[in-house]
Amino acid sequence: MTDGTERSEACAEKVRATPDELAQRYIWLSLAFLALAVVAEVIGVVGWFKPDNEAPEIWFQRSGAVMTVFSLLAGPGVGSILNSIIPRGMHGLRLRGPLWPFNRRFVMYERAAMLMTIGGTIIWGYGDLIARWVNSIHAV
Repeated sequence: MTDGTERSEACAEKVRATPDELAQRYIWLSLAFLALAVVAEVIGVVGWFKPDNEAPEIWFQRSGAVMTVFSLLAGPGVGSILNSIIPRGMHGLRLRGPLWPFNRRFVMYERAAMLMTIGGTIIWGYGDLIARWVNSIHAV
């Protein structure tokens, strides 16, 4: 029995991550979701995978929904880590923790996710009008 317990404790020790490792994982996960949001928008602009009976403007508009979803997935992970660095409502205090060195990057990713969410929502709602407006400018 002791041998099995020692093995499971050794495995659990390997699985546990330090705060720095967890922060790096969240950073890469957030970057992956933000990259997927950008790729979704590029697909919408270029028209890849567009059904034959779909107007390009509507395809661009639909890509805004996908961009919004991936941006929203990126935001909460970063926000929860940020909250563990500096709890919300305690910004006036000088708090330092093990994740403090990552604070600037987390703030940057959280803002990028928020801006991409807003942009995706605007495209989702008005993408067909935006695409028609851009096409009318190029036609002149």
